[in-house]
Amino acid sequence: MTSTRTLLPSGILALLAAACINASAAPRQEGAINAALAHYASTVQHGPVDSLVACYEPDGTLELPGMDVIRGRESIKQFLLPLARAVEVKSVTLTSQSLAVHGATAEQSGEFRQVAGPPNGATQEFRGRFHASWKRGDDRQWRIARLVMQPDK
Repeated sequence: MTSTRTLLPSGILALLAAACINASAAPRQEGAINAALAHYASTVQHGPVDSLVACYEPDGTLELPGMDVIRGRESIKQFLLPLARAVEVKSVTLTSQSLAVHGATAEQSGEFRQVAGPPNGATQEFRGRFHASWKRGDDRQWRIARLVMQPDK
């Protein structure tokens, strides 16, 4: 029979080993999420809308001030299609300021800057904050579960 004294050190070693594995995985996951954020920004600028919508979970949400929550890829697509036709995005920058990974989910906050306007027309600069909730799928890809955009006044 094994005593508690014998199990305790090996149990602690197992916990420490698990912590080390999780600690070494965290920077890789943060890198993957930041790459997904950069891909999202690039897709906002260069399209197409279907590629942008694919950055969201099937039941993902987009939240903008003064509007109802836009829920699901198809609803997000129907919202974005007319905008994509009417607006040319010259540049997009999404800068992460905080990122917390919790296994297959993550929370990220930061700032955005976008320059856009009508095709061949005058552009405007838009700035503000964003908050993104991410989910890693079975295919190991990070997708947006919830994106909240808060433009500056």
